[in-house]
Amino acid sequence: MKKKQMLSCFLAAAMVLSLTACGGGNKTTSDGGNAVSPAAGEPEKRLTIGWDSVTDRLDPIYISDQEGFTYAYMVYDCLVESDHKGGYEPALAEDWSVADDGMTWTFNLRKDVKFQNGQDFTSADVVCSYQRVLDDQTCNTYIDHWAMLDSVSAVDDYTVEIKTTEPFSMFLASVGWTWIIPHEAYEQYGADLFTEHREIQCGTGPWMLAEYNEGQNWVLAKNPNCWKTNDSYYDEVEMRALNEVATSVSAHLSGDIQVNLNMNDEMLSMYNGSEDRIDVQVEDEATIFYYCQYNCAAGEPFSDPNLRLAFDYAINREAIGNGFYNGRNGGVPNGIWCSSTYGYDESYPAYEYDPEKAKEYVAASNYDGREIVLNVKTSEQYAQEIGLAIAEDLQAVGINCSVEPIEPATMNTIRAEGTYDIFMVTQIHADGDAFSHLSKRILLDAHHSGYVNEELNALIEQSNKELDEDKRIEELHEINKIMREDPASQSNIVSYHDYSAHDKGIINLPIYPDNVHYFRYVTYDASAN
Repeated sequence: MKKKQMLSCFLAAAMVLSLTACGGGNKTTSDGGNAVSPAAGEPEKRLTIGWDSVTDRLDPIYISDQEGFTYAYMVYDCLVESDHKGGYEPALAEDWSVADDGMTWTFNLRKDVKFQNGQDFTSADVVCSYQRVLDDQTCNTYIDHWAMLDSVSAVDDYTVEIKTTEPFSMFLASVGWTWIIPHEAYEQYGADLFTEHREIQCGTGPWMLAEYNEGQNWVLAKNPNCWKTNDSYYDEVEMRALNEVATSVSAHLSGDIQVNLNMNDEMLSMYNGSEDRIDVQVEDEATIFYYCQYNCAAGEPFSDPNLRLAFDYAINREAIGNGFYNGRNGGVPNGIWCSSTYGYDESYPAYEYDPEKAKEYVAASNYDGREIVLNVKTSEQYAQEIGLAIAEDLQAVGINCSVEPIEPATMNTIRAEGTYDIFMVTQIHADGDAFSHLSKRILLDAHHSGYVNEELNALIEQSNKELDEDKRIEELHEINKIMREDPASQSNIVSYHDYSAHDKGIINLPIYPDNVHYFRYVTYDASAN
C-alpha cells in the first residue's frame, strides 16, 4: 500500500525583484523580463490545467480539498516527501531518527535552502509552522494528522525535535502533510499573510504564487532559487476553474488548456479524433469515494440507529456505481475503506441492497415522516444526480428525502455548525490510509455528527498508536465491522476512479493512490509524443 518595518520593506523588495525577474504577476518569464518564446513546433511556456474548481484556501494548515493539496505541493515543502504509498524521502530534512520511546523524533535540516522571498530556511521556520498547528487544533492539518502532536523545539539552527504524546503509527505521513512557511513573514502578518497579503506568501518549493483570482484561477511562476532544481520546460503553471465538463473538454480540444481533470463518461466521446495529440486515461490506481454523513444529535431522525440501518439497506449502490461510473466503478463498498486503502478487509461483506429490510428498520425506528434534506456540493461531479438517486431509494422505503445542492463554502459552514440532516461529499484516504478520515470525522467529530461510540473511539485511538503492522490491520478490520453494525454516522455510497486527459509530450504528472495530483515536477518532452 501504498506554506517590523524593516522586514516589510525586505519582503516587498524581494517580491518585486522576483516578479521582475519573472516579468510581473501576469506574464512570467525566466530571463530578466524578456519573455522566452517557444521554439517552432513546441508548446507555449505556460501550462494550463482545467479542473472543476480552484481552492479557496491558500493557507496550508487549512487546506482540505484536492485542488488545495495540488497548490501546496507545488509552492511549499515538508520535512519529508511522501510517495503516498508508505514510503518517505528526505525533503527539507536531510535525515531523521526516533528515540526508543517512539515519541521523540529528531530532524537534521538542510543548510542550503532559501524561501522564495530570499529568507534563509532554519529551524525557526519549522517551529513556527508546527506551533501554528498546535495553537489551532481546529485547523485541518491538526484534525487530519496531528491528534498526537505534543511539542516542537529547535535544538539549534538546523536541528528540530518533534514530540508526540504517544507512539504514532502515522508520524512520517503527518510530517509529509505539514508544509513549512517563513516564520518572519508570519510573525509580521499572521494568517493575513494568506489573504490580504497573499502576494508575499512564499514557500521553498519549485513554484511560487504569481496571480490569484478567487474562484477563477491561480498562476504559479517557476522559482529560480529552489534548493531542488526546477528544470521544467514551463515558466508558468495555471490552474483554471471550469465548472462545466463540456466547457472543460472544449477548452482542451481548442488548445486553451493542456491538461483536463474535469471529465465524465458522457463527454468522453468529445475526444474522439484527437488521439494523435491528446492522451485520455482512467486513473485506476487512485480511488475516490462519495460518502453520506448523518446528523445523529439527540432529537434528530438519524439519532436512531434503526433509521441509519434503513438508509444502508435502501441504497442501490451497484446501480449508482454502474450508472454513473461504468468502466471505472470501484465496486460496491463494504465500509469507508476503498480496496486500495491500507487495512481494507476484503472478507467483509459489501453493503446489501434490500428495500424490504430497509422498510422493516424504518418501521422499527422513531422516524416521524419529517422531510430529510440531503445536501450535496454544486462543484462535485454527479453529486446532484447521485443525490436524487439516493432520495428516490429512500422515498421507496418510506423516508421522505429531498436534495439541496449548495456551494462548497456553504457546505463547509453547515458541517462546522452541524446544521444538516445528511450531507454527501467526495473523499480520499490521505496516503492510502484511513487514519485521517477516522481521526477527523469519527474520533474528533470535526463535522458535528453528534455520533458517539466509546468502544469505537478507543479502538481508533489504539490503531493510531499501534506500531505493529499486523495488529493494526486487525484493529482496522474491527473498526470497519463496528462502523457497519452499529452503524456509525457515515455510509459509503460509491467508489470510483477518475479520468484525466493531457496533451502528448507532457510528463511528470502522476496521480497517487490517494488521488493527489502531483504537478510539482511537470515538464514537456517532445520525444514523449
